[in-house]
Amino acid sequence: MSVATDHRRRPGNGIPRCGGFTMVELAVVVLIVGLLVAIAVPAYHRAVNNATESTCRSNLRAIDGAVARWVADDPARRRPQDVTWEDLVPAYLKERPACPAGGAYTFDPADGRAVCPNGHRYGP
Repeated sequence: MSVATDHRRRPGNGIPRCGGFTMVELAVVVLIVGLLVAIAVPAYHRAVNNATESTCRSNLRAIDGAVARWVADDPARRRPQDVTWEDLVPAYLKERPACPAGGAYTFDPADGRAVCPNGHRYGP
């Protein structure tokens, strides 16, 4: 068998080659994986933040709707500024929602709108 036809031998020195990867091949693979991770991690964080903000806006919309229904039930005596959680839960909301980013919603004393502790906004 000639050296040229034997695929287990390295060209030039005649030493048998093992079936593993070279350090250069491994380094290239690690580099490519690192680049993919560097691209994917910020995109993942953006998606998580967008989902959290969207859930918070949905909660704020539900709270504002519950306040509006509470006022509509007796508009002569009820003002949005006077609402409390005891007025809304369980008659208008199943439970008191919590911001998915952490913290509890409060009511703005000026207009009775729900306020997120993390600065998320809903509506005007």
